[in-house]
Amino acid sequence: MTEPVIVGSVLYGADAQVVDWVSQRIPILGGRAPHNSSAALGVIRRGQLVAGVVFHNYRPGIDIEVSLAADDPSWAHPAILRRLFGYPFNQLGVVRLTCIVGRKNKRCRKFCEGLGWKLEGVVRRAYDGREDACLFGMLREDAKFLEGDA
Repeated sequence: MTEPVIVGSVLYGADAQVVDWVSQRIPILGGRAPHNSSAALGVIRRGQLVAGVVFHNYRPGIDIEVSLAADDPSWAHPAILRRLFGYPFNQLGVVRLTCIVGRKNKRCRKFCEGLGWKLEGVVRRAYDGREDACLFGMLREDAKFLEGDA
C-alpha cells in the first residue's frame, strides 16, 4: 500500500479518507460509492481537507460519475481543477463525466454550471426518493480549465 501524497494541494492515495469526508457532506453518497469501487482525490489547505471529489460508477472509456463536496468554494483554482478533472479525462480516458445534484441545491448547481457542466435533464424524485435530481454532464471540451492539457 502506498502512502498518501500531496501534489500542488491535491491529495492522492487517501481514497477511504476522502470518500468518508465527502459522504459526511453528501449523505446519499454512502450507498452509491463504496470504498472498494471508487477513486477519490482531496484538496488540502493549511493541512486540512477542504474539498473532495469521488469518482464512481466507472464505465471504461465512456463515463464516470463525479461527487464533489467542499467546505469553502475558494479551493477551485484552475491548477487544482486541472489535476482533479485531468484524472478521469487523461488517465482514465473517459469522454464524459456525470454529476447528479439535488434540484434544491442551487449553490451546487450554479457551481457546476460555472465549471462548464451542462444540465442534461431533471429526473423526478431520483436524488433521494423525494427530491428531483439534476443530471449534469461534462465533455472534455466543456472543461475550459483543461485547455492545453492533452
